[in-house]
Amino acid sequence: MKRIQSSSSSTPSNEMTAPLNRRAAMTRVGAFLGAGALASVTEREAFSQTTREVVFANWGGPAIQTFSSAFGPLLSDKGIKLSFDGSGPTAGKIRNMVEARHVVWDICDSGLGSTMELGALGLLEPIDYAVVDKTKVLPGYAVKYGVAGYTFSSVIAYDSSRFPTAPNSWADFWDVARFPGKRLLNRNIHGVLEAALMADGVDRTKLYPIDMERAFRKIRQLKPDLLYWSSAADSQRMLRDGEVTMAMIWSTRVVSLAAESKGRIGWTFNQGILQPGMYVIPKGSPNAKAAMQALALMQEPAAQLEIYRAMGYGPSNPAAASQLSGAEQRNNPTFSANLAVQVPQDPTWYGENQSKALQAYLEVISS
Repeated sequence: MKRIQSSSSSTPSNEMTAPLNRRAAMTRVGAFLGAGALASVTEREAFSQTTREVVFANWGGPAIQTFSSAFGPLLSDKGIKLSFDGSGPTAGKIRNMVEARHVVWDICDSGLGSTMELGALGLLEPIDYAVVDKTKVLPGYAVKYGVAGYTFSSVIAYDSSRFPTAPNSWADFWDVARFPGKRLLNRNIHGVLEAALMADGVDRTKLYPIDMERAFRKIRQLKPDLLYWSSAADSQRMLRDGEVTMAMIWSTRVVSLAAESKGRIGWTFNQGILQPGMYVIPKGSPNAKAAMQALALMQEPAAQLEIYRAMGYGPSNPAAASQLSGAEQRNNPTFSANLAVQVPQDPTWYGENQSKALQAYLEVISS
């Protein structure tokens, strides 16, 4: 199965001239990570092994085509060839590659908590902010070992056909007497504890550091009415099919669901949890210098706007967000009016607590 796709339509004539040690390293890391990754490793050998090729590992699907269209020409103009591995850069895969000293990814699409944890373990390259521009990133999301490339939000969505009055807060989400029906939460930790605390009356500006025990008590109250999703597609399906009347869902997914349902599925940014998609460079990246230059180019407003219009990911560069029309701003997580009612994820808290919080959360919902 083909894993890597190049943003260039042509294959360089020197594609098979990689040094033996590079070929051996790629083969060994493929074996280390498994058959799926081996396809990525062996196919990378089909591309030029110059110092100007950057392999961007992301989660596959439409993101490869969209990111290639948005970023490929910008990088090509600077002599950087962009290729993609869509097999999914989980924190575990990144750690395995780095610890085995056989890194074949140059940029990875990561989450905030994973970025903070991997960075603290010395598994990521520090971002060179002499190259990457901190002023082109939302405050708080240009951290030592990663920089936000886009945004999305965990928001409240609901079946408007089931309620005469639209819910508008996490307190409403927890209120099954006034808004009856099953509820749907993310099986991952991101946004869930913040939602529980807001439902319990904590002001959205005073959530961090998170009181985990208080959040878990609130979640236990709702457990008889709770279902959980593990994939974004499941969150859409369960709400669309009526398995639940209200859901925590990503803003990128609910926009298309609302349109598809012709307005039956409603939603709000109020008390949404803003989450950044972080770009990181694994420690020992074969082309770390070119990758750093690529990150700077990927901050360009035009590229981020193309991604927003194609996939709904909000721009991380405030200058890009300001260029959207009034109608386009409505679904943008980083539009000023939407930012004003949301909770930005706190990088320090997630870096220090993500693993133990997730483990404790999974124990709460499974017990």
